[in-house]
Amino acid sequence: KREHFLAIPKEFLQGYGVETALNAYFRAHDLKIKAVKLDGLQIRRKMQKVGFFPGLIAYIKMTIEMLHAAWLTRIARAKGKL
Repeated sequence: KREHFLAIPKEFLQGYGVETALNAYFRAHDLKIKAVKLDGLQIRRKMQKVGFFPGLIAYIKMTIEMLHAAWLTRIARAKGKL
C-alpha cells in the first residue's frame, strides 16, 4: 500500500536502499512479504549487457551499495526510525 511506502524516510528511497528499506520496514511492522514468480521473465546479467570487466565492476559497486543500505536501515530500525 502507498501508505507504507510513504512512511519510509526519503533518505532510503534511492538505489538499492529502496528494497532494503521496504524489507526492513515490513519486518519492523510485522507486515507480510510475498515473493511473486513472473513466468516467462528472464534476467540479463550485467556481464551479458556490458561485458565481463565492466559487469564485474558494476556488481562490486552494487554489492557495496546494498551493504551500505543494509547498514543504514539496521541503524534506523534500531533507533525506531523505520
